[in-house]
Amino acid sequence: MGCYSALVMPGNLFFPLFCTACWLLFRMLLRGSVHDALLAAAAVLAAFFTKPHVVVLLVGYFAAVAIWLTPRLLDRSAWKTAARGLAVRLVPMPWLPVALLLRLSCSRRRGNARAYRRLLKPAFEITYVTVRLVV
Repeated sequence: MGCYSALVMPGNLFFPLFCTACWLLFRMLLRGSVHDALLAAAAVLAAFFTKPHVVVLLVGYFAAVAIWLTPRLLDRSAWKTAARGLAVRLVPMPWLPVALLLRLSCSRRRGNARAYRRLLKPAFEITYVTVRLVV
């Protein structure tokens, strides 16, 4: 008895969540749909709250978005569509600082719902404006 610790569960849960987030980010990079962006944001958040190592995936994703954006910026006639595509592909990003703040605040003071709402409101507004601009 007692050979498993509390660290086994997050490790076992993180791997499928990380793979799902990776797949959804790749799918969002290829398709650029709002539906994929929202699913990717949810997967990244779920993986982040399991283990914060998903930040490494987002650094790689930023590099992939920069590579995706480079040829589109060279073509001046495609700037409008490139801006729309960039907005969709960056939908999960405002959620990372919010998730980090939530994680820190959860570890410091439990049950402060007003503080959580203050942290979540800007991310919801940024996501809402981005989706409204794109759709």
